[in-house]
Amino acid sequence: MVTWFHDYTPVLQFMLVKLDRLTFVLQQVFLNMQAFNFLDLVAIEASAGSEAIMVTWFHDYTPVLQFMLVKLDRLTFVLQQVFLNV
Repeated sequence: MVTWFHDYTPVLQFMLVKLDRLTFVLQQVFLNMQAFNFLDLVAIEASAGSEAIMVTWFHDYTPVLQFMLVKLDRLTFVLQQVFLNV
């Protein structure tokens, strides 16, 4: 078991870097969504264009993004613990 972890240390490091990046990107998306207030959302939706659809989509999926961020944080924490214990 220890040998297996030792052999995969570079893989764990790589996964942690990728998870950190993904978490950061999702956090930025989530923070940008929170910056919109309802009136801005209505104004954007009133203008025809793909941006309105995009903002509406993000607004609808806010709980999903929150859930993903929590799960990514947990996964990152577990991998960090595994890596530190190796």
